[in-house]
Amino acid sequence: MERLTQFSTTRAESLGDRKWRFIISNETLDRHGTVIKMGGWRLDNYAENGIVAYGHNTNTGNPDFIIGKGIAYIDKKNLVGEVELEPQDINELAYTIDKKLDFGTLRTTSVGFMPYSWSWGIEKDGEDPNILYFRDQDLLEWSIVDIPSNPSATMIDRSLSEFISKVRTASGHLPPPETKEVTETTDPPPVGADPYTTEYLRSKHCILKLKTLNTHETIG
Repeated sequence: MERLTQFSTTRAESLGDRKWRFIISNETLDRHGTVIKMGGWRLDNYAENGIVAYGHNTNTGNPDFIIGKGIAYIDKKNLVGEVELEPQDINELAYTIDKKLDFGTLRTTSVGFMPYSWSWGIEKDGEDPNILYFRDQDLLEWSIVDIPSNPSATMIDRSLSEFISKVRTASGHLPPPETKEVTETTDPPPVGADPYTTEYLRSKHCILKLKTLNTHETIG
């Protein structure tokens, strides 16, 4: 399953004894020109297995990249994440991150999410028609990251830029991106599908493999 990520740089609030609180997302316009609606967050799946990772390294085979137990909840207009970092005797990396948070050299978080519904802003609702709004999304995990020095985190972040390019091209909302931004596989699109339509985006030709999403997405 592919995911998108959004970064948030906020002040880390110490709760004492290796516990920290962050605003991990809100409806502020991000650097990609998107907004994640707070009312659209699905948090039940995350609550079943609330982990916090370092740099989105959740499938590396190294369990130490899972640095703590986390919770996430909506507080007014913010998605808030809290983490209890693992103690030093079982995870030196988590201990180092705790010290760096305390010192202030780490303060960026990133949410990994699966989008289910999105659209361009609805002007009559006071939204900007040139901004892409995510309206229904499932929180998969959240991470503490060291942007921009972490190449893997930068690479993951690029997935959101690519996603937006595909949606812009599909909807005709903005000029299409350069073709070099599209990575094709050996799998052909569905028979009769026009390039860059919703059906095409659901094919394996799309690097984001949007065919894994359900039928509730909205483009246009």
